[in-house]
Amino acid sequence: MPLLTPSVFHLAYEILRHDGKVISPSLFPSPANDKLIEGNFMSCMGVFLRRDVALQNPFDEDRQLSGSEDYELWMRLAARFPILTYPEVTSRLIQHDDRSVMSTDIKKLSTRISLLENKLENDALFLDRFSNRLHEFHSYNALYLALHLAISGEKVLALKKLLYAARQHASVMITYRFAVVIKKIVFR
Repeated sequence: MPLLTPSVFHLAYEILRHDGKVISPSLFPSPANDKLIEGNFMSCMGVFLRRDVALQNPFDEDRQLSGSEDYELWMRLAARFPILTYPEVTSRLIQHDDRSVMSTDIKKLSTRISLLENKLENDALFLDRFSNRLHEFHSYNALYLALHLAISGEKVLALKKLLYAARQHASVMITYRFAVVIKKIVFR
């Protein structure tokens, strides 16, 4: 019997503080397709695609999408194939203040998120697979933007995006990320 090769799989990783303490173990379901609606948790260094899948689903090199191009690809793939995960940690990321995700050009980020949503909403297979969860997708994207607005000191805009996220998908209000954004708005 021939061995079946998965179309897409993702290896587990951890995020560590500079002192080595684990702050974010990866505990992802397998398949991870539905979890991806909540944001891009997949590490680029641990994603493997079968050759034919990679050739049929090219990476979008639109520079305005830079920073979300991997998420756009993962969501397109999630609409087409099961994304299997492997729970053993095979890599680590070190969290530090100089990571590129810690400082963001808000205007570019906002443009990038809009472009990401537009590209995916123009993908028929994405819509077919996730149309009933678009409000949730928009909510988590708004929450991500709200976090970066709060980090950059734009408290009023962060609060507006946070409220938008809650209106799009009320369950987002009971997430850890929602609480973090509120903390950043109130105490930053």
